[in-house]
Formats: sequence, structure tokens, C-alpha cells
Amino acid sequence: MANFLLIFYIASACIDSYASEHNMMRNFKLFLMPALMAYLSFHANHDVLLYIALLLSWAGDVYLINKTKKNYQLGLISFMLAHISYGIYFIHPLPLTSLMFWVGVLLYGIAGCLYLKLILPVVPASFKKATIVYMITILFMSLMAYVNMIKTMNILSWLGSIVFLISDTLLS
Repeated sequence: MANFLLIFYIASACIDSYASEHNMMRNFKLFLMPALMAYLSFHANHDVLLYIALLLSWAGDVYLINKTKKNYQLGLISFMLAHISYGIYFIHPLPLTSLMFWVGVLLYGIAGCLYLKLILPVVPASFKKATIVYMITILFMSLMAYVNMIKTMNILSWLGSIVFLISDTLLS
């Protein structure tokens, strides 16, 4: 069953990517997070916070299907809460004296400043504050995935957060 879920997840992601590139209905987007949650439930005993984060990500996807201002705002809130949840999930005790921690903070700070310098001039005035808060939130999530990687030597979560940062930057 787990292999089927993984294949279903990958196929749904491919179909959704194709639909996105060709301005088609993105119905398979709705299957991504539930399939991932089901797949993860077969492989490890994950903290409930991870499932909450995935559920909030799924809610954000659902809200963004109907392109209204209210749904956009609800989607943004869902995604922001999801990234806070991911960040908390990734937190591992790492001494603040760790050089790797401060290198990460510096690099993420520089990346955030560069992103905001590029994106803020084209963001409508009414969305500037929300854009800054959202950027800080996703940088926090990715920084915590980086800290998790330092502690556990598991690079996959951190790489996933980097891919997310890049895709979110391109979409905005």
C-alpha cells in the first residue's frame, strides 16, 4: 500500500505540474498532501505536528482553488500557519554558540533581504506587510529544517525547504 501511495503522489505531482504549465485545471493538487500524509503514516511514527502542518498546507491549496480575495487571504494564513508548524517540528536543541547555526542565520538573513529587495517594489502597497511577514515565516521554517539537518545529518527535509523557497519565490 505504501508503494502505491508513493507512486500516486509522484503521478499526481507530475500531472499537477503539467496542468499548471498548460493553464489547465489543477484537480490533482488536492491529492498531494493527503497522499503524502498517508504515505508517511506507513513509514514512521511522526509527531502529530507534522500532520498538522501538512493538513494546513492542504487547506491552503484548497483555498487557492477558488481565486477570490477572501480565499487568497485564507490560503495565505493556512500556509503561514503550516510553515510555523513545520518550523516548530524541525526545531532541535542546537547551542546558540554553534558556528553552523550562526552561518545559517546569516545566510538566511541575506537571502531574505535580497528577496525582499527584489519583490517589494512590485508588490501592491496593501500586500507589503503580509509579504514581509510571510517571507520571515518561510525563512524561519527553512532555517529550522537547516538546524534539523545539522543535528540529524538528514538533508532531505532541508532540501525540500529550499525547493519550496525557490518555488514560492518564482510564484510570487
